[in-house]
Amino acid sequence: MTVDYKKDGVAADTVKYGTYNAKGDRKIPVVEGVNLAAIVQDNARYVKDGETKLVYVQFMLHPDDPTAKNQSSLSLMEHDKTYKGETKPDYSVALTPDQYDALVAAAGDNVTPKLDKDGKPTGQVFGVKASVFQKSSKDENGGFDRTKPHGFMPISATFEPSELPVAAKTKRGKDAITRGFELAAANREVRAKAAAEAKAAAKEVEAPEVEAPQAEVEPELV
Repeated sequence: MTVDYKKDGVAADTVKYGTYNAKGDRKIPVVEGVNLAAIVQDNARYVKDGETKLVYVQFMLHPDDPTAKNQSSLSLMEHDKTYKGETKPDYSVALTPDQYDALVAAAGDNVTPKLDKDGKPTGQVFGVKASVFQKSSKDENGGFDRTKPHGFMPISATFEPSELPVAAKTKRGKDAITRGFELAAANREVRAKAAAEAKAAAKEVEAPEVEAPQAEVEPELV
């Protein structure tokens, strides 16, 4: 489940559509100026011969971005990944070292530690802005191919500073990632409740009205 910029509840005036000029003068449709929170775990790197080849990053909508208001998921990307015989959903995309450096440079001081459930630092969260383009792959039946990335990819050449902080605003506050997960969960609950109410209402309308049976009355004796 990923971000959906076209679904009900996403205000049209909050989504800035545009194009990006890629190599070969290709014009790619994009959503411009999206505020993102990028999670980079310390161990999420592909290293070969002592050199980092790829850095895996999970990009999420910043919960204060205008387009996040009614999203049931703030993750930009999703696909299945098999590791050691176990298949699980994966929400990361692979950046080259140069692309990762561009992310870090654009974030500047807008960075905060990524903490596990015990409060131990396991990585970093960067706040940036970028244009994103849709990337989807279909299987042989025309359905969603879960073995390939599906969702939105940020264009590293468009990384720029974001005014929305990813760190908690107060000492007792919550960081952007925590608030993002809570917002998505709340939105899913609202949508599920609305869907259940609509289903119940439709069922009531479809149910035919049945006249109540009349009680039998014994004839009066004359």
